[in-house]
Amino acid sequence: MTRLRENDIALISPTLSCYDHEQATLVGADYVRLAQLAAGMSEPLEPDPSPLVAIVPVTSGEGLLGGFSEAVRNILVCCGARPHITNGHDVTGLSEAVRSQPALVFIADDDTCIAFAPGCQAISDNSAATGKGFAMAMHRMIVADASQADASQADGSQAGASQAMSDDVPRILVLGAGPVGTAAACALSRMGYRLVVHDIDKSRGAALADACQAELADGPVSYRQFKNILDATNTGPFIGAEDLQDETNLVAPGIPLCVGKDAAAKARLYHNPLELGIATMYFDCLQQMSAAVEPHRPEKG
Repeated sequence: MTRLRENDIALISPTLSCYDHEQATLVGADYVRLAQLAAGMSEPLEPDPSPLVAIVPVTSGEGLLGGFSEAVRNILVCCGARPHITNGHDVTGLSEAVRSQPALVFIADDDTCIAFAPGCQAISDNSAATGKGFAMAMHRMIVADASQADASQADGSQAGASQAMSDDVPRILVLGAGPVGTAAACALSRMGYRLVVHDIDKSRGAALADACQAELADGPVSYRQFKNILDATNTGPFIGAEDLQDETNLVAPGIPLCVGKDAAAKARLYHNPLELGIATMYFDCLQQMSAAVEPHRPEKG
């Protein structure tokens, strides 16, 4: 995962509800429901009792990131969990967490953020979960486009959004073949989309394109050719407003953003620095835990 800055974290807690409402209009769901869908939950999950979750602060590397544990806690509260931050850090905090008998533990250093269930082998990595979450966001935006196109037909055609999509499978440009981009591309490939992959590391981009049966863009990319772009880079603004179609569907888990203010205003931008990834980790683990106990449930008779 990319290490966030305290300025990124500061935006999460005070504006959690209103910012997500603004973003939810683009995908037809708040980030909690989007995360559930990304984790494979067809129906909203409301566990009873709410799972206890321990969050362990870590001081290794560049040290504690101010507000990070609190932001994770606030996101998990929105997901329906009962999170608490351990008093201790590092191994001491992990020991404290396990002794509290939580359903899940969240822990992160500069390079890796994971959630795991001490009682079973359920585990979720932030990079993979973020990729899956933003792939679902892109899918929802494309489906919404297809639905609107179908509704605007003047001839009264009964063809639905799925038929409209099957007639001309949308292309998606995936920028970045790192862990997040790889997870997103694999998820979108499984959904049946046509992908074009670009990475400044040509060998890494080629490997991802081969794995996803995608087209490789190994030279300069004309962004205006694409209605749908998923940015999984972290290199800052490199796409200008003149490079985009009007209302390009742009989903961007990366920090810093690939677009500046003008380009962001021109696109239909779905972006948040932490919320969707953390929420998807949570529901991903719950799904794994549910699958682990499912075979052992007694039959009703």
